[in-house]
Amino acid sequence: MSLSKFQQNPSVPVLPEEPRRLPPDVVREIQRMVSRIEYGSVEIVIHGSQVVQIESREKKRFDSGGQQR
Repeated sequence: MSLSKFQQNPSVPVLPEEPRRLPPDVVREIQRMVSRIEYGSVEIVIHGSQVVQIESREKKRFDSGGQQR
């Protein structure tokens, strides 16, 4: 029995055969959060292969004169 190249190299993750689909409301919320921030990050928390939480962190940057960039 031969192993696939993914199984032979433990540093390469084994992907599931069929990708899971996110519910449309989760996709919309992620898109909404990403579109509203100029600088920052969006974190998606997953438990048991399900999205359970979405967090966004926005950064506001100012120059030395107090003007927002």
